[in-house]
Amino acid sequence: MDPLFIIDSGAALWAAPLFKKINGADVVSRNTIRDSQTIKRKAPGVKFILTDGDGVLNDGSFSFDADGNEVSKYSLRDVQVVKRLRELAGVEVGLVNDRDSYSLEQLALKMGIRELHLSVETKELTLMNIVDKLNIKLEDVLYIGDEMEDIKAMEKAGLSACPLDAVYETRNTADYVCNSCGGHGVLREISELIIASKTNQMLAASITAE
Repeated sequence: MDPLFIIDSGAALWAAPLFKKINGADVVSRNTIRDSQTIKRKAPGVKFILTDGDGVLNDGSFSFDADGNEVSKYSLRDVQVVKRLRELAGVEVGLVNDRDSYSLEQLALKMGIRELHLSVETKELTLMNIVDKLNIKLEDVLYIGDEMEDIKAMEKAGLSACPLDAVYETRNTADYVCNSCGGHGVLREISELIIASKTNQMLAASITAE
């Protein structure tokens, strides 16, 4: 029997407060006017999103069913937003993870993700290989990560984001710290900002043309 994954349709999106207690510690999203300006300036240029799997699309934990198969939980909102990104913003999504995971394979299949990279030792190298393959620039990429192993890739990408409950070093590196925790709509939150920025840009261009 294959490992399973659970899609959670009830994950909070915009309701997540800026102030949360995570693992007994108080964590505050450090988004500032500077961060907002960075998003506003860079988001319209995003052509590709590369997201880490464990800790971003799920909460970094997993359990086992009665047969010993891994079970992970993902947000339905993250699943749904990939189609919106593709149709409304022309942006594709890729997935990278440092371990092999059948549940992430199934999630990528459900999302229609073609760039799936598992058991990755060096995420920044994977990022550079994807950029070369797609004939885009590093500045065209938004990277979402939650761990220290993601930092080098985040620094190379044109724009970076992380969940609210990412490790301190990653939160300190990210251009944008989401109000959502891992597994609770992180991809959806940042994607809606990308969609909105591109929609506004197209609207402005249309008005100018008239």
